[in-house]
Amino acid sequence: MEATEENVEEEKVVEAPLLASNTWRESLYDGKPETDSMSQRAFKFLFPVFLWISSFGFAHMIWMSEQANQWITYSFMYLVPPFGKETIIPMAMNYGFAPMTMAFTVAFVDLWVAMLISWNYWYITKIPKVGGQLKKAEDKGAKTMMKIPVLEKGAWLGIVLLSLIPAIGAGGFFGSIIGKMIGMKPGSVISAVFVGSFLSGLIYAYATEALVAAFEKYPYLVVAIVAVAILCVVGFYFYAKKQKAKVEEAEKAQAA
Repeated sequence: MEATEENVEEEKVVEAPLLASNTWRESLYDGKPETDSMSQRAFKFLFPVFLWISSFGFAHMIWMSEQANQWITYSFMYLVPPFGKETIIPMAMNYGFAPMTMAFTVAFVDLWVAMLISWNYWYITKIPKVGGQLKKAEDKGAKTMMKIPVLEKGAWLGIVLLSLIPAIGAGGFFGSIIGKMIGMKPGSVISAVFVGSFLSGLIYAYATEALVAAFEKYPYLVVAIVAVAILCVVGFYFYAKKQKAKVEEAEKAQAA
């Protein structure tokens, strides 16, 4: 009984600091939601939402009503599959938006999505079944990061490069989930997602501009290049699928 009482007292000692023991840096950059104050938890959920809603007002301050509404529409579309940078940016530029504007737009959307996901990832891990697996992956990744700190820098670059790959929907969602699963801190995830999204947005935007200019001069050549590129992507997809099937068959054969 004495040992039990001592354990209870120790647990109480451990639990006591959980009441608002985080500084704002620890809360926002390091990400320790278990020891957040109520104001910190509220800020981490409400600020990304406020940032998103306030952008509607800024859009109407910058552009005329019709153009502002169109920008808001493209911002919403970027969040919904199957749209992504490779579709939203050309569509918006065709409407008249500048390449830099659209690069910043997709980066801005990915920024507030990354904030919302990475700051509140702790709550996602509370989802039955799925949450437990995510939490285990995050803990394992965090332990690895602590043992080998240089990995975090590599992981940061990895999330940046991930944004360069065409993905369904907002890249901030996928980047944040993957970043947290491998144990990255929220501050690192958010900065990596924003930098990667902005760079990829610039690439897509100016590539679109160059492609349109080239199409006006050499339409048949551009069509041929695009067709070859599509065939290469489709061919690589089926090749990868075939290789995956072979690996699965080999694993089944070994298990048998």
